[in-house]
Amino acid sequence: MSEDPAPFREALALHEQGRWSEAESRYRAAATAGHGRSAVNLAVLCLQQRRPEEALEFAERAVELDTTSAEARATLGTALAGFGRADEAIRAYETALMLDAPPVEAHYGLGCVLESRGRLHEALACYRRALTLDPEYAEAECRLAAVLAQLGRAAEAIAPSRRALDIDPNYEEARRGLVRSLRSAGRVAEAEVECRRLLEHAADRGTALAELAATLTLQGRHGAAIELLRQAVAERPQDPETHRRLALALAEHGDLDGAVQSLEAAIALRAEPAYLRELTNLRRSTAGDPHLERLDALEARIDSLDVNARIQLHFALGRALTDSGAPAAGFRHLLRGNVLHRSRICYDEVGTLRLFDRVRATFTPQAVRRLSGLAPATGKAPIFIVGMPRCGSTLIEQVLASHPRVHGAGESPAFGEAVTTLGAGLEYPELATELDATDLERLATGYLAAISRDAAQRMRTADKMLANTLFLGLVHGALPDARLVWVRRDPVDTCLSCFTELFTPDQPFAYELGELGRFYRAHEELMCHWQKVLPPGVLLQVSYEELLADFDTVVRGLLAHCQLGWDERVRQFHRTARRVTSASLAQVRRPLYRRTRWRPDDATLAPLLEALAG
Repeated sequence: MSEDPAPFREALALHEQGRWSEAESRYRAAATAGHGRSAVNLAVLCLQQRRPEEALEFAERAVELDTTSAEARATLGTALAGFGRADEAIRAYETALMLDAPPVEAHYGLGCVLESRGRLHEALACYRRALTLDPEYAEAECRLAAVLAQLGRAAEAIAPSRRALDIDPNYEEARRGLVRSLRSAGRVAEAEVECRRLLEHAADRGTALAELAATLTLQGRHGAAIELLRQAVAERPQDPETHRRLALALAEHGDLDGAVQSLEAAIALRAEPAYLRELTNLRRSTAGDPHLERLDALEARIDSLDVNARIQLHFALGRALTDSGAPAAGFRHLLRGNVLHRSRICYDEVGTLRLFDRVRATFTPQAVRRLSGLAPATGKAPIFIVGMPRCGSTLIEQVLASHPRVHGAGESPAFGEAVTTLGAGLEYPELATELDATDLERLATGYLAAISRDAAQRMRTADKMLANTLFLGLVHGALPDARLVWVRRDPVDTCLSCFTELFTPDQPFAYELGELGRFYRAHEELMCHWQKVLPPGVLLQVSYEELLADFDTVVRGLLAHCQLGWDERVRQFHRTARRVTSASLAQVRRPLYRRTRWRPDDATLAPLLEALAG
């Protein structure tokens, strides 16, 4: 291999010293003379300076100069990823990895793009390969932890976050990830310690205060959490994201007027489509609303927005136009927004629907009877609320949490996390066939320890993690005194309500009408299966439409099923002060009301209607 030319060597030294302007002129000279590594480093320099167009230009030039350079291909992948051209970026990284001496960054970069597309298990493998090649790669440890957290494996995510911090103690993103994983794993006191360490040297103090606020919220210290966020706003009044964080916290705690005011402050500083969408979700738009004018102004230049901003804007317009009396126009925006978002995420529909089938095949009546006879009664009777997203489950939880003997735990991952600790190498659901009484006792103990930490000793806990639908046979086996509640709503209304929502965290089945209908049908079949195989009296079906039509009768039946007496406070559920984080957080702060949902014509809904019909 020929020696690098003098201009390149000089440029490299200047680049490392941070003398970017001088380095660039020398790189350009060498690249003009046909030196490929100079073009690569020019692209890297432009990426560091946030000049994406030039970065892509130089990366493409580097590949032209040396088609066998893995470094050039990997840099091209990074430049393409910066433009949201994920498929091209993946091809560039994969080509780099097939060439000689690929840089470790190629594994890491490919992992980042796969992660952005929702291909989390593949991303996990990429980060692990990067760490095999470079055990001191702090960024790879940090992303490895982030993916584990996204997969619901928060306890496993703690170790790589700590390793990243061992490599770089000032790595703020890694410490934020550690805080979130500790919180999700129920280690809230440790999360608070790490939050305070984060605050000591945080460059982004607003985010650090927000993390501490979220941690204090989990400890029930809601007032202190809100005050921290107000402090962040006082310290950074010109930072729109800080206003937004306060708005979301206020909304979760029921102060909708304060939330709207804070979001308006954020929008006045920067009219981000995401902020506008969140404002649309908090208050209904009306004809002539200035909010609609802001949305229209953004739509006029939608082609200049990046993909994520366009998605946010389409969902905002979908909701705002529907509320203000133009539902057909609103639905056209929802269709566009859903198509764009669906193109950015990975959804294994075959694997998802097969999982529903495997659960039904595993939990036969005989299997459920076997599990039911293993575990002794715990004396604890948590309430599990399940159903489809947007079925009314948050309303049911809010009603129950208004009862003085019930603590609303929200969407807790505790049961699913406890299940992952079981089995000898088997996957769920097949591992259920191997469980014994000791396993079920450990499952119950682990779940109850996690779910009850915020509730008073004599209170019942209501857990509305909808994914627990998959585990109801195990729930009954481990916790025979638990009460199960299935909230069911009209299929088309449920699916259309899902289609209007940009979910956090994502619900990957919800952004294409056919996929949404097939998921609904598979969910329905599984719930009907549970009704057949579980003992009578364990699972109650609650109709959302019947609840709206006759609140008292339905709620009396719900309370009786949960072995709770009537209490007048359940009628005033909208006044109950508690944290709500679901997409329905604004609706459950208002008195019950009936509203006719507009439906598109059958031709537009054909993929959904055909899927629901099977």
